[in-house]
Amino acid sequence: MAGMALAFIVMLFAYRLPAAPNINSPGLESPLRASLQELLGDGVPHPLGSAADARLRDELVTKLKALGYSVELQSGWACNRYAICGRPTNIVALPPGVTDNAVKDAVLLAAHYDSVPAGPGASDDGSGVVIALDIAAQLALKPHKHPVVVLLSDGEEAGLLGALLFVSEHPLAKTIKAAVNLEARGVSGPSLMFETGGSNLWLMRLFQQAVARPITDSLFYVIYRALPNDTDFTAFRAAGFEGYNFAFIGDVGHYHTPLDNAGALDESTLQHQYRSARSALYALADAPELKSTPSDAVFFDVGSRALLVWSFGVNLALACIAPFVIVVSVVVLVRRRAFTLREVLLGALGSLASAVAGILIALIIVVIVCAIDGLPTLAWISFPLGAQVSCVAVAFMTAALSAGLFARGAGLAGTWFGAALLTAVLALILAIVLPGASFILLLPALTAALVSLPCLLLRDPARGVRVAIIATIIITMLLVTPVMSLSYDGLGVLSFPVMTVLLCFVTWHMLALYAGGGALAWRRRSIMITGLIAVLGMFASLSESAYSERWPLRLNFEYHLDADTKQAHFFADSDGKHLPRRVRVAAHFGDHAHVPFAGSERKVFFAAAPYRNLPAPELTVKSAVRETGRVRYFLHLQSPRGAPEAYLIFPAVAAVNDVRLPERAEGARIPLREMAGGASMLSFQGLPPDGVDFSLDATATPVKLALFDESYELVEGGFLKSARPQDATSTQDGDVTVVQHSVTLNPAAGR
Repeated sequence: MAGMALAFIVMLFAYRLPAAPNINSPGLESPLRASLQELLGDGVPHPLGSAADARLRDELVTKLKALGYSVELQSGWACNRYAICGRPTNIVALPPGVTDNAVKDAVLLAAHYDSVPAGPGASDDGSGVVIALDIAAQLALKPHKHPVVVLLSDGEEAGLLGALLFVSEHPLAKTIKAAVNLEARGVSGPSLMFETGGSNLWLMRLFQQAVARPITDSLFYVIYRALPNDTDFTAFRAAGFEGYNFAFIGDVGHYHTPLDNAGALDESTLQHQYRSARSALYALADAPELKSTPSDAVFFDVGSRALLVWSFGVNLALACIAPFVIVVSVVVLVRRRAFTLREVLLGALGSLASAVAGILIALIIVVIVCAIDGLPTLAWISFPLGAQVSCVAVAFMTAALSAGLFARGAGLAGTWFGAALLTAVLALILAIVLPGASFILLLPALTAALVSLPCLLLRDPARGVRVAIIATIIITMLLVTPVMSLSYDGLGVLSFPVMTVLLCFVTWHMLALYAGGGALAWRRRSIMITGLIAVLGMFASLSESAYSERWPLRLNFEYHLDADTKQAHFFADSDGKHLPRRVRVAAHFGDHAHVPFAGSERKVFFAAAPYRNLPAPELTVKSAVRETGRVRYFLHLQSPRGAPEAYLIFPAVAAVNDVRLPERAEGARIPLREMAGGASMLSFQGLPPDGVDFSLDATATPVKLALFDESYELVEGGFLKSARPQDATSTQDGDVTVVQHSVTLNPAAGR
């Protein structure tokens, strides 16, 4: 216990960021916060296509030109795999003295300057923009072996549109070998390097030498891939760029809300992201060559002071060595009758059972918390500490229970060797199936293998096992503590079972201490105490409100008008399963959420709303050409009220395909987004005032489709904003007005 506590405390202190110096301090490298206040201090959101977006773009261009950069604005239509299209305007800049013709084997420094409609985006991604500008100023003074292209992309929040446009159409994209991307998913915490390009062994060797305070491991990317998140680096990676993706995720409750303002951003976080990104960029820019090796790496930092890196091949070899050594030790000791094979198997089974039981109980805690607080699965609560303590206690409780059920007669040595063998076998499985995550068990397995050897020399192996228990527990704690400390910001309540299983990797090495008849009283006390702590911790979390100003309920309002029926409704789109009472009463919302229209993937609360005579979006058939039993429609979409977003929903019977924009490269088809019931969707973000032309192929019979436009404002129902409680906030698109209209595509139209 003392060793675990010591390792936990040491690692927490190791990952504390140094305090950021005052911006007037002569030792400060750059007044980043002052730059951020200057750019985004007005707190105005600047989504794709907005006037605020254009103003910010002009200011950024002016700053880059003042540094001597040659600046190009790249504009064009781009569409992503979710059938979201827009016309971003990227800022592409080259340092003084570097021309397009001279760029070869270049490095890209990237951040996006647009925000979500709901918030000013100071962290996401104003922080990345000011860091990129500061690094650009230094690049202008000192040339590097490889030229650095600065990309401030547009339309990332709409769906990576600027990055997709750059990699698909800009000539410089063909010269780029590696990229450093700057992102944020919170306003505090350390800067994490959470994603690299493919075949990353050479990248991590560079990173190992370059970054002074690395906080990264290959498990981050394993977790990131499981989440529904993308960044511009997703487009860069798909285009074959190598490189590094940086972000910070602390206080994720501010993410994509009005709370993401310049005052909320932690300056220590800003400085850490700046220093890490600059070091990584310089390492790439000064590398002898930017040529990847066909090998991936397992890597993790040690207390944010050093980085260990090795290849998948070495990882697999080490993963094979550990079980081999432990099996040999077990065979020798079984022959010496230090314990029996049955005792080892009982120890392994007890260890596995403790982890399985721990996960199940932690999942039950998540289900209870979500059900009582009315939360979605991926959610955050205002007081997670109680539930976190509960899940920590569960790991110790299941270890004591499992020892009583399985390891009671196995003895100290037999039980520990069973746990060590299980660790080694699971490490080998992870090394084959999920190598990036395997180090969590591989290092403890190698430690167990190493400390098992002296047991062969002792007359009483139990004496050596006590040392082995301490060694494996400390090593495992050093590995799991960083992941545990970051898991809540990354996963919300889903982090509770993750914390439990990580601690079970530690506590199953303790099963040996609970084994044996002499430990009966200790087992019972442990079960009672940890069980009580688990219950009290859960009730402590449940006794607090699920939401607070730091972790607010995400709640948007929508004025929705059906222009065909002339009926209007208020929608309340909430992350919670229940609306706050003052909101529900303010507009007489129903008690249950419903799907707003056929095929929708969301549920909203409904209330009657007064009718406003708003112009409906228009879809004009410019021409229709029959082609072998089908019809090619050439269409024009426009919002007469100037809404910046529009989307169309096609019924399954329309069999729509081959959607094209005339301004995109020939052959660049737009894949429609599949919806429930076979319907499909096409969306336009940052819709120009004069609309957009596009074409599609559909069935030859008349087809009725639903057309919507959306503006980022409430034209009716301002009282709902006043009803929104202080522990709630708008998010993503924010409060909007949507007008719906039905349109029939007829082959006879447009002739």
